[in-house]
Amino acid sequence: MAVPLKIQNRIIGVINADDNQGTMSFSEADIRLLCLFADQAAVAVEKARLYGELQRDLEERKRAEAVQSVLYASPTQP
Repeated sequence: MAVPLKIQNRIIGVINADDNQGTMSFSEADIRLLCLFADQAAVAVEKARLYGELQRDLEERKRAEAVQSVLYASPTQP
C-alpha cells in the first residue's frame, strides 16, 4: 500500500507499506493508522526542509554582514 505525504494538497513524498504475511490485505484500522502516520511524517519532513532553508539563509546573511563590516571598516580612499 502506498500513501502520499501531503502538505497543503502538495505531495512531498510517499510511504510504502507491505504486510508481513504476503496477503496484501489491510484492515480499515491499518489504512487509517498509515494515513495518520503519513500526515505526521509529512509535517516532520516539511519542518526539516524549512529548518535547513532557514539555516542556509542565516549563514548567507552572516557572510553578507561580515563583508559589509569589512567594507565599512576599511579606510576610504580620496
